[in-house]
Amino acid sequence: MSILTMKLLLLTIISLCFFSVKAQNFRLITDVQQHQLNGKVKNVKEIIEYEAPFFSAIDTVFYSFGKDGFITKSETRTLQGEPINEAFKTIFERQGAVATTIVYNQEGKEIDGNVVKLNKKGFPIEMEMQLNDTEKVKFYYHYDPKDYKTTLVADNKTINIKQVITYNKEGFPMIKEIFKDDDPLPITKNVYTYNSRGFATTVLSQNADKKETKITYEYQYDTHGSAIEIKKYENGKLKSTAKRIIEYY
Repeated sequence: MSILTMKLLLLTIISLCFFSVKAQNFRLITDVQQHQLNGKVKNVKEIIEYEAPFFSAIDTVFYSFGKDGFITKSETRTLQGEPINEAFKTIFERQGAVATTIVYNQEGKEIDGNVVKLNKKGFPIEMEMQLNDTEKVKFYYHYDPKDYKTTLVADNKTINIKQVITYNKEGFPMIKEIFKDDDPLPITKNVYTYNSRGFATTVLSQNADKKETKITYEYQYDTHGSAIEIKKYENGKLKSTAKRIIEYY
């Protein structure tokens, strides 16, 4: 599996688990809340500049939200500068019982993607993606409303990963764990804390070797209470700055 494929997979796992819990009668945050926004958000343009020692990278992201607070479509344009000099475009769209994500290279060729099937209530039950030139892999969503958990498992032993997210009663993710090859110990574990607005302020991330990374966020807000600037730090070092233009209904 390519690095890009794994990155896409993990991003999809994270993003889709939020709206999936809603249909299982959890008390859930919306995509608006997940993205540190507030109020009746219609569209967002976000520019993210990454701090890296050996190359530059910028993401330009366009989000469209429905009046229910969930994303209907997003487009991410990734530009990697010297010495990589590559550009990608990622499009996510939800229509009816299907949500699709497609990644294009700078020549406009489709190089990655996945398809998620939704049930009648609108939450994901299955995700399919291309593992290589000849093989596809499927992931299945399982819900545990009693313990406020969602689990995502693969049907392919080549990957054989499982993700478990534990939520609090308000619907905020508190712990995210990723397991591999039936090992009872997670290969990664994230523990989240939030501010009074419900925006993540700290993520303690631990790998299989117990090495811990502390991720912190700083926000500036508009008059609606949405974050218009987000600074992300890892162990006290600035890693990215996001600036936004927000349109409301």
